[in-house]
Amino acid sequence: MLRKSLLLLVALMSLAISAVQAQEAPSPVGIDTVCGEGALTIIALDEMPEDATTQALDTILRQLVTLPTDELPPLSAVQPKPPAPGAVIFVDSPEGRYFRSIGAVDIESCAFVNPAMGFPIGSNTKMFTAAVIFQLHEEGLLSTSDLVSQYLPDEIALWDGAESITIDMLLGHTSGLPDYLDSQDPMTLGGRYEADDWDVLGQTYTPQELVTQAASQPLVFAPGTEAQWAYSNTGYIMLGQIIEQVTGKTYIEAVTERVIERLGMANTVLVADFPPAELGLATQYIASPFTVNTSGWNFTQAWSAGNAVSTPEDMAIFLRAYYTGALYQNPETLEAMMTRAAPGNTLESEDFYYLHGGYYKGGFLGHGGQTLGTESDVGYHPATDTVVVTWANSSESGTGRGIYHIGHALGITPTWDEVYSNLPAVASQPTFEDVVGLTLELSGVVVAGTQEQKAPAEGSTYSAIFNADGTMNIVADCNTVMASYTTGDASAITIELGASTRVACPEGSIADDFLNVLGEASGYSIFSIGDLLLVVIATPDQSNVSFTTAQ
Repeated sequence: MLRKSLLLLVALMSLAISAVQAQEAPSPVGIDTVCGEGALTIIALDEMPEDATTQALDTILRQLVTLPTDELPPLSAVQPKPPAPGAVIFVDSPEGRYFRSIGAVDIESCAFVNPAMGFPIGSNTKMFTAAVIFQLHEEGLLSTSDLVSQYLPDEIALWDGAESITIDMLLGHTSGLPDYLDSQDPMTLGGRYEADDWDVLGQTYTPQELVTQAASQPLVFAPGTEAQWAYSNTGYIMLGQIIEQVTGKTYIEAVTERVIERLGMANTVLVADFPPAELGLATQYIASPFTVNTSGWNFTQAWSAGNAVSTPEDMAIFLRAYYTGALYQNPETLEAMMTRAAPGNTLESEDFYYLHGGYYKGGFLGHGGQTLGTESDVGYHPATDTVVVTWANSSESGTGRGIYHIGHALGITPTWDEVYSNLPAVASQPTFEDVVGLTLELSGVVVAGTQEQKAPAEGSTYSAIFNADGTMNIVADCNTVMASYTTGDASAITIELGASTRVACPEGSIADDFLNVLGEASGYSIFSIGDLLLVVIATPDQSNVSFTTAQ
């Protein structure tokens, strides 16, 4: 039960508490600070009239690359993101085409971003992978209901209880397979990135190695459990392996022939390892203030889950074909692809849910992609025949929810903040008032830069009580501490530690770590899981303490 609780916490924290931390990340800067006001010049490859819609889209471009101000507030209040060096917005509809960029391709030359340039599309590649799987299903070379163990018996055997996983579950992220990028093992790719070990950027990995590294973690849930969903790059690596086995061709050959060449996507390529210089990609960064250059990333680390480079215009070609069934022979295939993967999942709503190889986003059909140096969002709106593509050369950017930001400016979608607030897991989320007066018992402490949660020693006591008058009672192993707290908007919290007893605690005590995190607290999240309340208090550097209490 606790394992599942913590996994749910991770999923929810990616939507909630990380937003508070993103706001307080060390020294974010806008590209205008780095390259001057000239970097805010908007480059247009269109002849759109300067009407209200055009002006709204221009404003979004500026918001993507600058720090918030009173005149330019953040695109999202619940999930703010730091500025990117450069960004592109492409909108193609019967009313016309908006095709513009802002910012810089790198922070050294500060050269303008060309709206038409190619970019690593990250997990948007999964749509290519899914398209080929459904084609093979139509051709009778496989069935999406097949057990994955028919094709990859040794890999499925890495997990207890994985025997019932089907291809369909891989397509819809309902297999319960853990994501290899989430591994905390310091020897794995995920663990090394977690430790900010950037030497791993250029390392080559085989698909088999990626799957094996995922097996350092157990299944997230039993395969196919109703209403359960967990994004898994591991599953899409397996789909690539199945494509190779069934077609007798490499993954790159199969997708190139069946999707890219078939649709005439002349500026789209699947990268085997490192992108060739002739692709002319922008320099890529983790996040503002752009201190980590990730342009040397090895695409084998994503393979069939994210190794494509494309352009906005090519993605428009693909999205219209993919979501109208042009890549398939039978209407039933498109219908199967468009089926909601996990009805009842509390992290989804009627305006936001996963299909089988794509997302539904407020009327748009698309996906989204994040690499170690880009973030993008793409979508096709069938009712208006509108395509939206947006990307930025930073892995943390407002482009990640671009369909909602841009769709709202077009009068098509709700805002992301509206969608987020209506997610069942968020709408039913307890408030801070629900924990006031309760005794919160410590589950563990995570200190930034470490790879493990430190749990209290058996027999020790760590607890906190938030009193209604703004005071706190804290027990930190062998000492009691008085404190005060203040809460604010967007789940912000500050804690001021006060008088304390000064008993020497036994060796191995985590009291110092516990109190240090509380004293640096900046944000909190509270979740209801069964009969438990799970409370997480975090710092700007992503240290955290987690508590549980009976409701």
